[in-house]
Amino acid sequence: MEKTIQNSTVVKRALPVMDDAIYFSERLQSQIDYHDRKARENQKKYKLFKRIEFILAASIPVLISISAMGVFENINLFPIYKIIEGKNTIVSYVNITIILQLIAALAGVFLAFINKMLELDEYYKNWKEFRYTHERLLQEKILYQTQSDPYDEENAYSIFVVNIENILSTQVKNWKQLNKAPSNDMVKKALDLIENNKKDGTNNAFDTSTVSEITVENEMTENHKINYSTEITVNTSKNADDTDAEG
Repeated sequence: MEKTIQNSTVVKRALPVMDDAIYFSERLQSQIDYHDRKARENQKKYKLFKRIEFILAASIPVLISISAMGVFENINLFPIYKIIEGKNTIVSYVNITIILQLIAALAGVFLAFINKMLELDEYYKNWKEFRYTHERLLQEKILYQTQSDPYDEENAYSIFVVNIENILSTQVKNWKQLNKAPSNDMVKKALDLIENNKKDGTNNAFDTSTVSEITVENEMTENHKINYSTEITVNTSKNADDTDAEG
């Protein structure tokens, strides 16, 4: 439990001091309601998209298997026309097998889209974080109202406010860290090298067309630490001797 030693000296201020009743109604309860609402919203979105993801993932192999079996090859839906010698002539038919293959392909596209959207919006992580903060605020509120430790002292209100604000400030710090744009100096240097090679023309030892791969993988762990794995492969097909020989 967080405890902070407070200054016992009373400081006179022009504004009226906020008592615990006002702090409860204007600050604490609004934050409890906010974190509860955001936790519910992220939980609802996460479960909705995961259900859709499960359905798509399960339906794709079924659709592909049915289309491969050729059960519906002889069931034509509509003809495909082509103008031959000025006349509309039926050249083929669209059957159910083709439709199933198209549906499977579209399902794969939506599956990839939903997967990346879940990874980007991080509904699961936000749900857990908002719920955790909500429960901590609610716990501190109950401890204060029941005058339990550490809120059984004379300066209980001051300790209570400090603890609540520390919980909220921790949430703000986490959000700032998550929203901070990642930097990658290695990729920047590689791109600068390519740009310099373009400007130098033939008076350089590297062939910019042989830059085969620049891959950056950014993953957020559960502890909110960002690990960057950067792989830069630059193949050099011309060395300084070859350049001099060509010159």
